[in-house]
Amino acid sequence: MDNILQFFIIVGILIYIIFLVYMIKQEHLHLKYTLIWFCIAFLMIIVTIFPSILRFISHFMGIKSDVNALYLLFFFFILLVLMQITAIISRISNRQKNLIQAHSLLEYKVNCCKIEENCGQKYSTDDEDN
Repeated sequence: MDNILQFFIIVGILIYIIFLVYMIKQEHLHLKYTLIWFCIAFLMIIVTIFPSILRFISHFMGIKSDVNALYLLFFFFILLVLMQITAIISRISNRQKNLIQAHSLLEYKVNCCKIEENCGQKYSTDDEDN
């Protein structure tokens, strides 16, 4: 890999990391959800600095082109990110369901209390009239 290309790739990855840190500081992203992005950036820097690792991986897997091995790695990382996002969405969906159920129970209890108050007031005013 050409040194100029390596330099620009590393600069791009560092800008990406700075952007991630900025998004975390602005509270647009949570740290626990961005750890996989930091891991991917770290691995990208390692593969960029040491391209022989990519050659070894492609040779080990029987892939003739280093670029195809790189595509395969990116595909694997995208699958990891999708699995993480799916897990997050599932947790949020369960929390939302639990909150809706709790809200409905509280609303039911409040309505029951209002009905009991109204019934109690009717009976107490009827008893006073007699």
